[in-house]
Amino acid sequence: MKRRYKNPPIVEAVCEIHFESDQLLTASQLLQIGELWKADYPNQQTVEEKNLELQVNLGNATVKTNPLGTRLIARSSDGTRIAQHSMRFLAVNQLKPYPGWSESFRANILSRIQDSVELFHFEKVRAVNLRYIDRLDFPQRPLIWSEWLTIGLPVPDCIPVAGGNFQFHYQQTLDNGLNVFTNLTTLPPENPDLTSIILDATVVWQGSTPLEKCEELLDSVHAPHPKLFDQMLSEKTQALLGGYETV
Repeated sequence: MKRRYKNPPIVEAVCEIHFESDQLLTASQLLQIGELWKADYPNQQTVEEKNLELQVNLGNATVKTNPLGTRLIARSSDGTRIAQHSMRFLAVNQLKPYPGWSESFRANILSRIQDSVELFHFEKVRAVNLRYIDRLDFPQRPLIWSEWLTIGLPVPDCIPVAGGNFQFHYQQTLDNGLNVFTNLTTLPPENPDLTSIILDATVVWQGSTPLEKCEELLDSVHAPHPKLFDQMLSEKTQALLGGYETV
């Protein structure tokens, strides 16, 4: 048994699996996995990936475009589920409404990994990233931070902490070689009675390990997320999200 919020604020969850391989996939190989995904992800397109490089010289600035390859983007018919495969990695996205980790998202990721491995015969993984993007809409403006969140704003006492705008980034190493990247930012006002913030958290594993360890790695990068989220919220915010339900 576990608990989850009745009204989860998750806007998007994204898992990336970076395979270890000496060979980059070709555009025709990406079309093969597109055919395999057709039933579940009928809306498909391929896009060219590019990297923009700004070169500045005396009195002159130029932008150089470096091609990186092709990416397949496949969407479910309702648009809430996305599977992406580039020449370098696999990504699985779940948009709102988020069904839950053990309820469906974890199994969906594992299925897409199995598809990729069966077609392309990957043997090792070099990185696994799991990202959650949450939007919290507080019915208060200006926002009294301490009423809704348990962490304090990094400002001196002489600056008011009600209202204001902020952008906060924090990176830290966790146990088991994991790294966490957390971003908090206010959104431009859309409603005079609301303050909206984005909480964007990613847990990353990097290394080199056989594919057999992939399921274990998924659970490893997921494990910090519930605590990371819960411990930032005051009881008032937890109530705003409808409290917990047992699933």
